[in-house]
This record gives sequence, C-alpha cells and structure tokens, in this order.
Amino acid sequence: MARAAAAKFIHFGLPKCGSTFLQNLWGEDKGYTGADLGQAAQVSRQLAAKGQTGNLPRMSFTVKARGGSTLVATSEGFSWAFLGRPHLLERIRDLHKIGAAITGATGASDTALFMVRNPADWIRAAHEQTVKEGGFMSGADFLDQRRALVECVLDLKHIREVFGAHFKRVVFLSADEMRHNPETFWPRYENVLGAPKPADSVIDKVTRSDQYANRSLREKTAQLARLNRLLGAVGEGWREADNLPPDLIKERDSLLPKFDLSRVWAARRAAETLDSKALEGVLGGAFAEMGEGFTELQLDDALKAYLRTHVCDVLDGETTLPDELKASYRAALD
Repeated sequence: MARAAAAKFIHFGLPKCGSTFLQNLWGEDKGYTGADLGQAAQVSRQLAAKGQTGNLPRMSFTVKARGGSTLVATSEGFSWAFLGRPHLLERIRDLHKIGAAITGATGASDTALFMVRNPADWIRAAHEQTVKEGGFMSGADFLDQRRALVECVLDLKHIREVFGAHFKRVVFLSADEMRHNPETFWPRYENVLGAPKPADSVIDKVTRSDQYANRSLREKTAQLARLNRLLGAVGEGWREADNLPPDLIKERDSLLPKFDLSRVWAARRAAETLDSKALEGVLGGAFAEMGEGFTELQLDDALKAYLRTHVCDVLDGETTLPDELKASYRAALD
C-alpha cells in the first residue's frame, strides 16, 4: 500500500527566486513546519560532481508536522551548484536528475515546487551572486564563462521531465508575482498547493526584517567586485611571497585559509552596509576602470532562442502563472 505523502510539497528553488523569503515565512509561521533538506542537497551535489547518477543512496524522511501545522520541505541546493567550478557546470543537469530521484524515493511528497522569474532578470541576479561569493567577472565575462550555468539552471524543460518522473506534480509559480502582486499570488499559492497563506503578520515581519537576505546591490555590484579583486590580490601576494623565514611561513599557513574564508563575507557586508560614497572611500580608486559597463549583459541571439524554448515555451503550457507575466518573460528576450 502506498504511503501517504507527509509534506504538502518540496520546494526545490529555483535559486534567486525568493527562496530565502519563503523559507523565512515557513520558519516563522506557527502554521507551518519546515524541513530543511540541505544535507540531502549536499549529498546530491557531491554525487553530481562525480557524475554518479545511478546506484544512488536511499534516504529517509522522518520529519513530522507539529500539531495542526502544514509540513513543507525545502532546499534550493538541488537546483544549482558549482558557481566557482565552471568545468562542472554541465553536471547541474545531473544534479537535477539525482535530486529528483533521491527525494522522490523518500515518498515525502507528491508535489515538486519550483519558483521562477523573468529569465533576463534571473541572469542579472546570478551574475551578481557570483560577485557576492567573491568573484569579479563583468557581465560580459559571466555570459562567456558561466553560460552553462544559465542554460542548465533555467532548463525548465529538463526539470519538468526529470522531476515529473518521480513526482505526480511539478508546479511552477512566479517569484515576480509573489513580489509585485501578492494579492493575486497568495490565493494562487493556496489553490495550487493546497497550503495556507502564511499569516499577514508573518509576511510583514519577514519583509521588514529581511534586510540582509541576499538583496540586490544594484549600482554597488561593481564596487563589490573591485573590493573582491583588491582583497583577493592581497591574499595572492601573500600566498606567492617567497624567501620567507620559517616562522612567517608557519604564520601564513595558519592565517591565510582564515583570510580567504573571511574576506568574502567582510567585503560583501561592507558593500551591503556602506553607501556608494563610503564604499568608494574604502576602495580609494582601486580598479576604477572595472566600473564602466560592469553589469551589462548582452544576450546573444542563440541564448535568447534557447531561453524561449526552455523557459517560455514550458511556462506557456502552465496555468499557474498569469498570461501577462508569461508574455513579459518572452518580451524580455526580444
């Protein structure tokens, strides 16, 4: 006899589509019990990195809902990875396949939820995320060197196929509607997912307190990239210094890994908390030439055509997004 699904749905992302906001809602609302699937996502990433899509480990799902609450499970780690390892980006499709198989086999839910957004805006957000994680590629370099990231993460055609093989339903909802038209989004969420809208007080609280929840840096993105390059150069200079006495080599071996780990967060928090003028004062003009056109993202015709087929054509067949929003996604690729 088939087991009854424990969770209303499993939220798999997409990344950069309101994941943190939703996870905070489910965590704060007493009407929800949220299960973090981050560990399972990490295992899936490790398997994908090795190219192991068969002979997968069995995982159990033992989380139970608190009395009277709705159980949901979540991790966007199933839908992207390898930002700093471009040679592995093509294996994101393997990650989708592995994640679908592992989570589907638990019987935790029969519904896979994916949040989506305007594909052109998603690409801008993904580029910014690489900067937040310590990089300093321009938009043009991002499209050149991380094109596979865009194509694999936004391959909704593949996602629908592989998750559809393990779940009864693959649901797409729009993060744009959630952000800009909550009065239509939340009734749709309730109707499609069979889950209650989080309490208005919780939505208000999370919206007001979410000041560091991966918000866009906008015009400060280039400044953070410059700061990353500057601090990275400090580390590289220290790493490559030769003819050091033994005590300084020992010191470097002890402190450099800590510097490498902390510099990314220090730079990011500086960019998030300082205004542009103050941040420029920190930079002192370093790498100022990087600023011009840094965030420009010129999508070529081939990439636009790919996104029309793998995003827009897929969503056109879905009734869970407003028609005008689907039309705007296609128009953004003209």
